[in-house]
Amino acid sequence: SAQANVIGYVASQQVCRWTQAAMPDEVVECPPLRPAPEGVGALAGFVLHNGAPVVNASVVVAEPAGTPHVARTDATGRYQIDNIPPGFYVPVAVAAGYDEAALHDDWGMPTLVHIEPNQIVAAPSLVLTPSRPVTLPDDLATAFQLTQTAIHTTTAPFPGNAAAEVQAFQFSYNGARVDTLRLYLPRNLAADAKLPLLFMVYPTYVDWWETVSTAFASHGVAFVAISPLTVARGIDIEGHALDANVALQMAVGGELSPHIQSGKALVLGGSFSSAILNRLLRL
Repeated sequence: SAQANVIGYVASQQVCRWTQAAMPDEVVECPPLRPAPEGVGALAGFVLHNGAPVVNASVVVAEPAGTPHVARTDATGRYQIDNIPPGFYVPVAVAAGYDEAALHDDWGMPTLVHIEPNQIVAAPSLVLTPSRPVTLPDDLATAFQLTQTAIHTTTAPFPGNAAAEVQAFQFSYNGARVDTLRLYLPRNLAADAKLPLLFMVYPTYVDWWETVSTAFASHGVAFVAISPLTVARGIDIEGHALDANVALQMAVGGELSPHIQSGKALVLGGSFSSAILNRLLRL
């Protein structure tokens, strides 16, 4: 798997560095961060849906350490990725309005393609299926048992005198109790104040980022944050994205506070939550 490739690569690098440190009088050569291949190859193929070409789809292959090689399909659905180091790869494709798909066999197992120097390898066609939009009920707060669990005031060292009113929420969705939803508002808001919405998907537990959230809110925005349910969802990116989508829709719809402007939000993420954010934006 991609995860195993990365873990194995990092582990081999670390063991080599330890060996160098333990044997300073010996010549121990570690593999380069990106070995220079003896020539590069290319991968070509088609991306289809029901036998028809999918135009402007992105096709990606990644090296063991994560370096991507990307191309887009043309009007015929054809792509060609050049300058790929020799090795084994699993092509993955995605396009607007379609779910991402990796090359796989009839059993659903990933299919490897072997890239050789100075050759264009023809890959089997990648087949995409249309995305199905997530349908949510009208009254989200009632449907998902939204409740406020705490309210308090917090401060941050930067910017100067930064402070916010924090409200903690929880809701039930897809068999789990999501208790990592937070709303940060500037203190002493006017009764009719309407603030732009910043929505953050944190990579780790939401309350560990309280000073960051406070700093954002102190700039005059409604700052809504959520973090993944790592125990209930594990590394289920789809599940985390669906949780975040419910929270985002409740925030945009005014379910968390009348002080949030409706309709639009700036959505942020980073590190592990970048993967969640990528999926969230396509729901």
